[in-house]
Amino acid sequence: MTPDELLKITPDLLARAILHRREQLAEAIPEQLDARQEELDFAVPLTNFAKEKRDEFDKQINEITDKCLHSQNQANLIFAKLKSDFQVADTEHKDIGFNELLQQYKEANENHHQQTIILEQMNDLAIEQFDKISSENNSDSDMESIKSQHKDILDAIALSKGSHADLLPLKNEKEHFNNTYLENEAMRRRANSRTALLSQALDSSERGIEHWQQLIDKGFDRLLVNAKRVSEGEYSTPALSKMNKDKTPQVDRKEGA
Repeated sequence: MTPDELLKITPDLLARAILHRREQLAEAIPEQLDARQEELDFAVPLTNFAKEKRDEFDKQINEITDKCLHSQNQANLIFAKLKSDFQVADTEHKDIGFNELLQQYKEANENHHQQTIILEQMNDLAIEQFDKISSENNSDSDMESIKSQHKDILDAIALSKGSHADLLPLKNEKEHFNNTYLENEAMRRRANSRTALLSQALDSSERGIEHWQQLIDKGFDRLLVNAKRVSEGEYSTPALSKMNKDKTPQVDRKEGA
């Protein structure tokens, strides 16, 4: 469009073109809003379900983990008591005692394979300790106490191993539902954000339709006041504002004097 053609466009024609564009947007947005609402209706229940399942598995995992650590702490206490009661010298595992293994187990959190290896090392250490004590000259009553405590240690370790074996499928399930939750939560956020933007656009379009329709209905005289003033040789509104602004400092200086 050439400048001459552009100048031939009347305010009424321009207003009607803008109004038509606003009406087109107002007609198209509701369909898009419905689509985003469908996405929200689909994503929200899936997100909530995945989060609930993830939290359920997380609770079960924490309970089993606590039970594992409790069993190992009990085994550690019994192990230390046996060693103290019967004055057992350090074995070939002198650099790795039960305390150290327990600490390694805690530090290997979430590493199922490593924790399983450490539990086996605990079991081997308990057997070695029993063999060491049994080789000493102990009374029958002492041996009964030793066997009983040794059994308690192995039972505690076995309980940890059994409980620990239950953790792996639970952790896999938790990971699955956590990934599902993250995917659906991302979908929910996108749909929610787009819904908000479309709602704002619809509101803006509806207000625009009302504004331009009023201008068309009431005419453009009030918009052309400035143009008429300039055509008659007077100053435009921006020019008058600038002149008044330039006069203000001069008045202030006179009053200050």
